Amino acid sequence: MTITLRQESQTGATTKGSTLTYAELDNNFKDLFTSKIEALHVTADSGGTITVGHHRDNERFSIVGGTGISTTVSEDSSGQSTLTITSTGAIDSGIQHVNAGSGITVSQPDSAGEVTITNAGVTQAFTQISVSGQTLEADGAADTLTLVAGNGMELIPGDDTVTFQLLDNRLVAGSGIVLSSPDSAGSITIATSGSAISNVSEDSSPQLGGNLDVVTYNITSTSNRDVQISPHGTGRIDFNDKQLENAEFYDYVETVNETAYGGTWTPDVSSAPIQQMLLTGNITFQGFANAKDGQTLTMIFIQDGTGGRTFSENLDSAGSIVFADGSQTLSTGASAVDIMTIMYAGGIYYASLNKDFK
Repeated sequence: MTITLRQESQTGATTKGSTLTYAELDNNFKDLFTSKIEALHVTADSGGTITVGHHRDNERFSIVGGTGISTTVSEDSSGQSTLTITSTGAIDSGIQHVNAGSGITVSQPDSAGEVTITNAGVTQAFTQISVSGQTLEADGAADTLTLVAGNGMELIPGDDTVTFQLLDNRLVAGSGIVLSSPDSAGSITIATSGSAISNVSEDSSPQLGGNLDVVTYNITSTSNRDVQISPHGTGRIDFNDKQLENAEFYDYVETVNETAYGGTWTPDVSSAPIQQMLLTGNITFQGFANAKDGQTLTMIFIQDGTGGRTFSENLDSAGSIVFADGSQTLSTGASAVDIMTIMYAGGIYYASLNKDFK
């Protein structure tokens, strides 16, 4: 069907140049309704489909704002219309979906755009809750938010806050050590305090807290310096019954002890390798106290002003003591000095007597 115009010209229309007939006018309107005006079909989630603009029925299509939404229409100088849809509620555009998991219900957004997440009567244990700086709270007086401290943790309640604090695996600062408070990343700084040393040579009076194990190394010195081991007071260097190998001695002395007279004599070689005794009576040797192979005793016997004091032993019957040349008789003169050397080896005492030193 063609539109017929009386005198105007238009693409798609025919210009007659004279008065139109009734039939031509009717055909123009019929063509307009059936071909030139397109119907607008509007479809929503509910309410079916509505056709707008068809045969002047439902000629107006309105967009009206709902909860939290407003609409504005404007027209510029060229006749172009603009429809603006604006959010008026607190809607977080970053959240697209809030899905309820097991035991959880999620409400529809309220007028402010907020949703309520509720425990549907199921107790759920979480290994970790990340709130990313937000507030974790119970909604309503009837709801309860329970915080439980796990292993090594304790809860410290405050007025408006609850603090989780490490209970086990604590760091404790020892002597000369300072621990900082955790920083924002949870890091702790360990530093020395006071006059802490950075090298063992700075300690002028070091003391061991346990055995010193040299492993495969030596205790040595530099620049030809001596290595001195100096026990305090009456202390001695004790090798704890261990052998001393590859030793060379110089500038040394042996300890000499004055031994009180006793009728029976059981000397302790560990007290001194050289001992002397003033004889005020006869003496009987009964062997070393705590005898060990390799022990040697040098004994100086001095007769008193009377003299004639004798030496005997009660070991010979068992063959446990032998004398060089079989001589064991002391000098008998007043104040006479004899030196007897006794060495113990293999269960036998080997003795030699040098007499009458003058």
